[in-house]
Amino acid sequence: MKFPIAPILLALCLTGVAPATLHAAEAPVAAEAYSERHLALARELVDLVNPRGAADMQLRILAEEMRGNPQTANYADLFRDWVANTAQTEALANDIARMYAEHFSPDELKDILRFYKTDTGRKVIAAMPVLAEKSIRLGEAWAIRQAPSLVEKIRERQREEAARAAERMAVPPPGTSSF
Repeated sequence: MKFPIAPILLALCLTGVAPATLHAAEAPVAAEAYSERHLALARELVDLVNPRGAADMQLRILAEEMRGNPQTANYADLFRDWVANTAQTEALANDIARMYAEHFSPDELKDILRFYKTDTGRKVIAAMPVLAEKSIRLGEAWAIRQAPSLVEKIRERQREEAARAAERMAVPPPGTSSF
């Protein structure tokens, strides 16, 4: 039985645990370009936002989907445990902090932190896991609704390609010259 890895990789990417991140020890985000204060601010943001909440929600969704799929049901617990033990590490949080430092200056990080420490900011943080789950569900439903039009476009292209291939392979009728 072939194990469907693509849905798992997609789920990892959606939860923020992209395959490249899982190999963080092999290819860490360069830290030398950022001051200790810059990285400390970024790490404070990581800790405040707590991306684990959103990731945990996505992993629960994935585990449910895996349990419901006959091809993956026997592996759902192994996958959940592997992600919990592999991806949710201090090193990952530090790599995420370096990623934030790459995209935001120290002053911008201070602004973001100030916002997240307000009542509205805390509400945003609390709502993130639920919003992420609902966004994924909406995206899945949208993709399912849109899939028939994509399938039709693919079929149309395949028909066109088949027609062009048939034209290229066409042999002139006997007694005619191609000159």
